[in-house]
Amino acid sequence: MNSIKKIIKASVLLLIVFTVACKDKDIPTHDDKHHVECTKKGTIIPLGCVGDYLGIMDSDNNFYYIEKDLTNDFSKYKEGDEVCFDYEHCDISTADYSNQGINFVPATSINLTCIRACECNKCKPVKEVTELPTGSEPSQILNVLEMRQEGSTLYIKVAFSGCDSDIDPDLFVSLSEVPIGSGPGYNCILKEDRVQLCQAYFVKEVCFDISKLEKKYQSYELFFETREGSKSIRIVH
Repeated sequence: MNSIKKIIKASVLLLIVFTVACKDKDIPTHDDKHHVECTKKGTIIPLGCVGDYLGIMDSDNNFYYIEKDLTNDFSKYKEGDEVCFDYEHCDISTADYSNQGINFVPATSINLTCIRACECNKCKPVKEVTELPTGSEPSQILNVLEMRQEGSTLYIKVAFSGCDSDIDPDLFVSLSEVPIGSGPGYNCILKEDRVQLCQAYFVKEVCFDISKLEKKYQSYELFFETREGSKSIRIVH
């Protein structure tokens, strides 16, 4: 009987030790920065209003004071660097704006959750027009195969013929006058100005900055006419 009690006590003790040892060490965290999407674009700038301190100014000229760098990567960047970033609002700010003028707008205090070199700056902005371009040569129009959204960037996989894959197309969007589905919709066309007479076939992914449309609608649909028929993608910001 005593031996059974000893075995039970030993088992309980081992369970307690295992639980304590694993509590902080082995349970995976949900704050893995490599799986957090950077949805905003900005520039590293000095925030002179709060001393010798670097912060972020986004594409709409809003300023951000970083209370906590949850990425541990902010120090890798310098003034003038263009970055993609994201954050969570900070409830308590330690920034001191007491010596600023009456018209001064303080920076938003944030906890930085994501930051990386902003490759999306390589993406052209969309060209919003009242009417889509007409009369294009067949070789100037790219055939849309697939589309995907990442934050304020639209990626489009296209197929085209030509002499090489070095293309730099424009994306034209025109707001449809007829309501489509449950919200606004844009008719779209990809256009490449260079005419290439070669018959080689290429598939390439191109990207476009759709933040201009984000300022107007939080949700909308983009429609493309392709050789396989109409294709669309629902954009949600």
